[in-house]
Amino acid sequence: MLVVILVLALIMTTGYIVYDKFIAGGEVEEKNDDNKVNTIKEDISEQLVDVDVNSTEIQDLFSNISHGLNSYCGINYYYQDKKIFAGDLSNDLVFDIVLSQLYNDRKAQGELYPFSQIGYGFTVNELDEKITSTFGKNYSFTHRTINSCPVFEYDSVNQKYVINSSLGCGGTCGAMNLKKVVRALKNDQTIELYVRVLFAGGVDTTDYYKDYNKTQKVEGLEMDSNNFFPIESDNNVAKGSLYKLTFENEDGNYVFVSSELVNES
Repeated sequence: MLVVILVLALIMTTGYIVYDKFIAGGEVEEKNDDNKVNTIKEDISEQLVDVDVNSTEIQDLFSNISHGLNSYCGINYYYQDKKIFAGDLSNDLVFDIVLSQLYNDRKAQGELYPFSQIGYGFTVNELDEKITSTFGKNYSFTHRTINSCPVFEYDSVNQKYVINSSLGCGGTCGAMNLKKVVRALKNDQTIELYVRVLFAGGVDTTDYYKDYNKTQKVEGLEMDSNNFFPIESDNNVAKGSLYKLTFENEDGNYVFVSSELVNES
């Protein structure tokens, strides 16, 4: 009887070892393999990959932060010798930038000359939506009348901005910084734009510099047909400094986060 009990105990022990070592162990290995596959998929989705710099998405993203209704000659605040964050941008500048977007929206809807008459304007909600979709929901904007051109007076009662005074805007552009997107990287969460910039300055309109402090003058630039301004050619912009502009996905929109000079040394 004792022998039978010992044999049964040995069989049960051997069976448990076989199950634990080979069967259950196989299940763990299968689970580990699944985890490895999931990790690889996540790593792939997180990798930034090159995308076409001339695509509508990239050009619209760049254009949305590069122009203002009043600063029609181009906004160059992003390109400095220090890192610039969205929160560093003044309310006046952000207002000017999103005004340009509202203006273009109105033109796309069929208005020939948006914001050209007294009484024209937009709602606070329209402005807020543009600010949020461009600079993120954490950007702090204080609603008030801003000295734009034209001047949109803030109506806190009716929650809108309206032109109430005669218009007196206009002018011509002088020498502007040359800037061009030369590379774009993207994943589900981030877009990085790499922008070459040549800085305008000096006594002559043909004076351009590689650096923000305008100490490294660039020679031999290709000029326009009138020999007034350098053209935005690949050869010209290749002589400029390189900046990285970072945008993060927020509720489906890639919003501006920061701009920084790329050290190429």
